[in-house]
Amino acid sequence: MRGSISKSVIMQSITGKFENSTIVEGSPFISDINKPEYVTKNISHIMKLVESDKTMIASSLNKTTEGALFDLFNKFFKRVEENETYRVALQNSGYNTIGVAHPNFNTAIIIREEDLLKESSAFLNRF
Repeated sequence: MRGSISKSVIMQSITGKFENSTIVEGSPFISDINKPEYVTKNISHIMKLVESDKTMIASSLNKTTEGALFDLFNKFFKRVEENETYRVALQNSGYNTIGVAHPNFNTAIIIREEDLLKESSAFLNRF
């Protein structure tokens, strides 16, 4: 069975395998993708997870969020004192900030099978 019920079962199964994990899902509403408030809130939430030692299990992130976290997902870190830092670029605002990555932070990405062929190999190679 494909759809939200099967996705929910898969998500619960995966979180059970990762201690200390948090699920981050993109909004199912198209109108949210274009709202700067939504994108900023989502990115802020992800940045807080990255600073912790949790595993982030992400599903249905929109391209704006992926683009803003390009350096994180590509592991382009810079060492500042004792911290691994990455750049966060919020599109259409000209605003950039720096995030700090916890040494034990990990990311798992869930992609539906029908969406897998639509993803670029560059995106898939990050994970």
